[in-house]
Amino acid sequence: MNPPTVMAAIRNFFKLIPLEVAPTARNDCLELSRFVAELSVCDYYFTDKRPSHTALACILTAFEGQTHEHLPKQYRQKFVDQAFRIGKVNCTVQEVHDSRLKLREIYQNGQFHKQKNERSGGQSPSNVQNGNCNDGDEHSANDVGQNMDSSHVMVSSSYVSDEPMDGCR
Repeated sequence: MNPPTVMAAIRNFFKLIPLEVAPTARNDCLELSRFVAELSVCDYYFTDKRPSHTALACILTAFEGQTHEHLPKQYRQKFVDQAFRIGKVNCTVQEVHDSRLKLREIYQNGQFHKQKNERSGGQSPSNVQNGNCNDGDEHSANDVGQNMDSSHVMVSSSYVSDEPMDGCR
């Protein structure tokens, strides 16, 4: 897997997010998608995966980190429909599903979903784009992904169903 290719795919897929999505929700999803993409680079599992599938898994995993108030389900569905119709990528293929599960496992094992004072080791980068890692008070991918605790992801014929990781609706 080529990390710049995955990041380019994430940027391209983000053009498919509906315009109705609030800029803060869009930014939060982008930040968490980039962070999760960086995590994927560290795992051998992703070396033979299609960059478009990995990018899509990163974005869908970032969606899971948002409440349904922040990113309503109809916009998630609209994104998935656009990815299929325009991007010609099916969000329900097994590789995307398995990649989402692996990304969630990596995220949870790194304890990035916990508050800074709850973590036992590891830090969440506060600026993934610039590659800076610190434990300052600024907004971080950890803050964005607070909802990614535990959940079950199911492959479906329409939206790649996800119960928000904290049970939010």
